[in-house]
Amino acid sequence: AVFHRGLREMRDGNYYRAINEFNLALILSPGNGRALFYLNSAKGSLDSEITLNFERARKEIDSLRYENAKICYCAIMRLLQTRPEDERYKTAEENKDKSVI
Repeated sequence: AVFHRGLREMRDGNYYRAINEFNLALILSPGNGRALFYLNSAKGSLDSEITLNFERARKEIDSLRYENAKICYCAIMRLLQTRPEDERYKTAEENKDKSVI
């Protein structure tokens, strides 16, 4: 059940919840290879989405669409809202404020 909740959370884009569920699945069943695979997959998906938003923000700034860039930075902050100590969160927060003219 825990594993399936993790899959559902990952499918819905709730990567931190998915990571928590897969970690719990590994605690309950340490040798569960599928849980380990999907844990790494959830972490990779989270990182990919953050990187994609940074790239989108850069393109928006290059196109002088500062409000759209600000939206991209806010999306990064939303993804990392439970990890404000993350360097990517801090970078997005700083750049969000710089994206306003």
